Amino acid sequence: MVKTVRFTSCTVYTPWDTADSLVFSDRVIQVGGGLRGDVELDLHGALVVPGFVDAHAHLRSTAFKLATVDLQGKSREEVVVYLRHASPTLNGWVYARGWDESFWGGGDYLTPDEIESEHPVLAVRVDGHMGVLNPKGVSAARSMGIEPSSSGVVRENELARLESIITEGFDASSWLEKAQEYCLEKGVTAVCDIGKPENVEYYLQNPPKIRIVYSPIGLTGRGWRTGEELAPNLYVGFTKLFADGSIGARTAAVS
Repeated sequence: MVKTVRFTSCTVYTPWDTADSLVFSDRVIQVGGGLRGDVELDLHGALVVPGFVDAHAHLRSTAFKLATVDLQGKSREEVVVYLRHASPTLNGWVYARGWDESFWGGGDYLTPDEIESEHPVLAVRVDGHMGVLNPKGVSAARSMGIEPSSSGVVRENELARLESIITEGFDASSWLEKAQEYCLEKGVTAVCDIGKPENVEYYLQNPPKIRIVYSPIGLTGRGWRTGEELAPNLYVGFTKLFADGSIGARTAAVS
């Protein structure tokens, strides 16, 4: 039987007002008021807010970032030092994601020579729509039939092809669980997860810890309907169809 819990000595924010207590079990029973709980916890002035909902996320990408290296928020110098000295993380490649030149003042992309290393390197931009290769990475990509630009950049479909080769054999299962735990640590209790239709199989076999609204990229032919419950905490969202790319990767159709 689910016990009722009462938070006291806190500031509870709702869309309408604030209160100093909250009673809940598997749902919120009362905000404020004098209802007692089976268990009472003094939060010593802590802030209590509703769980956040991330309306556009890619939990598989989050899993990759947790399994490899997250470059988000790092300076250009920090990114360069890491990529030059890192050991391979996936199939002989140094794979990292999250750098963002828009926070670096000058606004220039990474260059192949900056991230020279004895290993092939792929550094994917924060938006996931483009990446930069070092010279060894350029050579390795060409041997796979992928042609980077003269500046070592791969974008969109070419990047997706290269990533699929680099990450082949990677088992994201345990990392997808950690990605959900990461969301909970940040107060995110529901996510619209956008990904390949086949990625939903993980959630069908492992009921999510958070509420997942799964939105497949492209048409699936599965006969799903928006809002349909596929499993506990797992619902069908929208279908994502690509028309262009991103501003930061310079692949967006802006005219």
